[in-house]
Formats: sequence, structure tokens, C-alpha cells
Amino acid sequence: MEKPFDLKALGEELKGNGLELAEESAKIAVKSVLNWIEKSVALTENKFDDFFVVARPQIEAVVNPAVEKINPQD
Repeated sequence: MEKPFDLKALGEELKGNGLELAEESAKIAVKSVLNWIEKSVALTENKFDDFFVVARPQIEAVVNPAVEKINPQD
């Protein structure tokens, strides 16, 4: 790996460890984690963490394109 947090290197690492569907798995994981966070913040009494609901589209706008780069051949 030549640069920190290199998604291409992560994809190669995952493939090397037998996870061939890295990009698809990452998409599912991101969606599941964001859904879990949103459900969790709805259950808390803390109103500050409700900001996540507003920020989620911006988070997805950054994370989803990064996930798409895991396997650029697709």
C-alpha cells in the first residue's frame, strides 16, 4: 500500500483473504450500519445525536462513491 486508506489496496486485501464480492458486501454493510445508527439515535433521549438523521445524506454522498472505487472494473 502506497497511500493511507487506499480503497484499491483494501479491495485487493479483501480479495486476497477470499472476499471476492468486496464492493457488494461493503454496500450492504454501509447501508446496514447507517440504518442501525439511525434507529439507535431515534431511541435515545439525547437530541444532539438526532443530527445524524440530517447529516446522513451527506455521509452517504461521501461514503458511497468511495465504496464504488473498491472494485473499479465493475
